[in-house]
Amino acid sequence: MMKNIRRKTCLFVILFCVMQLTAQNDASHLDSLHYEKILEFSHKNNDSLIFYGKELQKSTNKCYKADGYINEARGFYQRGSFKEAKRIIHLAILFFEDSSEICLQKRLVSAYRRLFYIYKNREDYGKALEYLLKQKKIIENLAVKDYYFYKNELQINLSLASLKEGLGFFEQALEILRTCKSMLYRVKGKKLSKEDARSIIFFEAHMFNLLGKTFISKYKHQQNESLLDSAEVYYNRSYSSIKVLPNSHTEPQYLIRRAKLSILRKEYKFALLYLNDFDKLKKKFPQYLHEVFYYKTIVYKEIKKHDSVIAYGKKYLKIFKENPSYNQQNLLHVYSNLTYSFSFLNQKGSALHYSNLAFAKYKELEDSKKMVSENLYTIELEALEKINEDLNFERNNNFFLNLIYAINILILLVVIIFIKKRNLKRKISKKKIYKKEIDEKLVNTILNKLKDFENTELYLSHQFTIDVLAKHLNINTTYVSKVINKHKHQTFSEYLSHLRIEYVIRKLEKDTSFSKYSIAAIGKEVGYKNASAFTRRFKEIMNVTPSEYINSKQLIKE
Repeated sequence: MMKNIRRKTCLFVILFCVMQLTAQNDASHLDSLHYEKILEFSHKNNDSLIFYGKELQKSTNKCYKADGYINEARGFYQRGSFKEAKRIIHLAILFFEDSSEICLQKRLVSAYRRLFYIYKNREDYGKALEYLLKQKKIIENLAVKDYYFYKNELQINLSLASLKEGLGFFEQALEILRTCKSMLYRVKGKKLSKEDARSIIFFEAHMFNLLGKTFISKYKHQQNESLLDSAEVYYNRSYSSIKVLPNSHTEPQYLIRRAKLSILRKEYKFALLYLNDFDKLKKKFPQYLHEVFYYKTIVYKEIKKHDSVIAYGKKYLKIFKENPSYNQQNLLHVYSNLTYSFSFLNQKGSALHYSNLAFAKYKELEDSKKMVSENLYTIELEALEKINEDLNFERNNNFFLNLIYAINILILLVVIIFIKKRNLKRKISKKKIYKKEIDEKLVNTILNKLKDFENTELYLSHQFTIDVLAKHLNINTTYVSKVINKHKHQTFSEYLSHLRIEYVIRKLEKDTSFSKYSIAAIGKEVGYKNASAFTRRFKEIMNVTPSEYINSKQLIKE
């Protein structure tokens, strides 16, 4: 009898263990399935991404659970619901911030990165920097310097460049992005999984986009048309590199960037075409509507369609009210544009309302030490102040003062127009040249002159610039820039770097003594002021450092 009881008990324990093991295997399989679905929908469908993120949060595996939170937040972020994304990320951080497990530390980096972009989009640069430094600290403390380390090192540098661009440190941003190019080539050279190779394409597209954005920001300060050419080159590269992937966000982003470029070139009809093309995508991508409405207020203000400025300004504000985490600077511009349009239509009460909102937002940004950039398409701060003063004055005065107010506004508008015309007078001929298509005969002339120039050594001077080249060719700078961009498929800076590095390669082949020079001396001979700048450019083009190249040549000869 006792024997039978023991036997049954033993069988029961075995059966229970088998059932537990089966349940664990089933749970593990389900977790893997949910994670695969997240990878599948990460750039395709935000609703599905959010759904599978929530499903993965039910996992008993802590790392999968953390992935669930991070990807649910990602779905809301990509949808444009920044407030909800931030709430979920903070929940996730509470869950695994104190853990020392490597997998959870890596998820913490992802959580901090999402918060970085949320705060940067709000132009809260102090908070953004705080979360960037937290990422950096975790990555630097990793014992293994594997693909994950190099990938995140690249991401941190891209984020830092984005921060520098936002704060107005354009040259520093460009320098960091040049370093990112070298880092990208280093990561690309490693054996990668399909998913990692896909992520590298996104990093490359993001890097090109940041380069384009930085050149645009630089243009707003320097008003040099060739900077817009450079921006266009990099925006096109970003689009070309990522359109090979099934990333449905590519099209709306590219349309908005093209519209932005057209606005800066004052090609408002083209800008409207790009913005109106978004109409067929708006149901699928409502998260971009605020940007489209924002740029439409700019276009309609410039072409004097003030009713449309007001209509799209109000649409923008409605979306902003639902999601106050959107760009604060754009909100300031919308308030300013509405002030201008209501004032132009003599709707003084509304003009005063938006004028006060504009000033409150301006002071808020200024008080928190956030950069407010100077945009060509916003009404001047001085003009806004004058309108605001006149509107407040008018409220408390009689009809006679109303008349004075109207005259003042008219005078103010005339003064603004006069100042703008005077400031743009020197650039009129240049802009006309830019907008014209260059005659094919002239293009061929420039290309032939460039070919002759390439046989000289003028480009070896460290003082060589596009202005020096244009003077040497006896051709307008804008034409030279445009032909290099279009026919050499490079910016001037890249074109110059290729000429210099090709010169070094030729001289190393012909002159054996040249390889005995120090790297700094070789760099100085071809126009670089220090060894690090030369090494960086050389590696960008040749994918190896100058020292590695020279050593490999010597080994071949031996």
